[in-house]
Amino acid sequence: MKRLYREPPVWIRKLFPGLIWTIPNDNNEIYLTFDDGPDPEVTPWVLDLLAKYDAKATFFCLGRNVERYPEIFKRILCEGHAVGNHSYSHLDGWRTGEKRYVRDIERAAKLIQSSLFRPPYGRIRPLQIKALKEKYQIVMWDFMSGDFVKRETKGNCLKNIEKFCRSGSIVVFHDTASAQRHLTSVLPCFIDGFVKKDYIFIAGDLEIP
Repeated sequence: MKRLYREPPVWIRKLFPGLIWTIPNDNNEIYLTFDDGPDPEVTPWVLDLLAKYDAKATFFCLGRNVERYPEIFKRILCEGHAVGNHSYSHLDGWRTGEKRYVRDIERAAKLIQSSLFRPPYGRIRPLQIKALKEKYQIVMWDFMSGDFVKRETKGNCLKNIEKFCRSGSIVVFHDTASAQRHLTSVLPCFIDGFVKKDYIFIAGDLEIP
């Protein structure tokens, strides 16, 4: 399980080849993404940090949080970041029927105008993919930071980032209160370290060339 949240095994990627796991390139580009926001305290902190480094990111937002905090959502867009649909209420695709699952996503789509979708928990079934693939690019990840894992340490998070991140990686953090402790200690080091290696962080265009 530890490995799964850090770097999805090759067999899972091969099982779902139509999903976007990474954006292969040799341009020192990393696709930084944030899930589950916007959050009134954490998201503004993230936006301030990104602005400091002129870094861009894609925010996969929950519809219910966009409803609660529309001004923060507007700020994400105004500052040049991309947004994606992360469903309205964070349903688990493995435990939710196709019709209910799609309805929840469409409810979020009324608030989040985006062709990008990331399934909550990374859990989605083949019939759900079939129902969504004509309208959405389904974006998974190349590396999960583990910022939400309470037992994880800052040192381990950074070590895993150094080991697994590469040009073209899609990296997941969470702009939520539950991830805040790890996020605020790891994200600045992550961005600063890769900027010093001449990497850039870009948003949108999450399509395989």
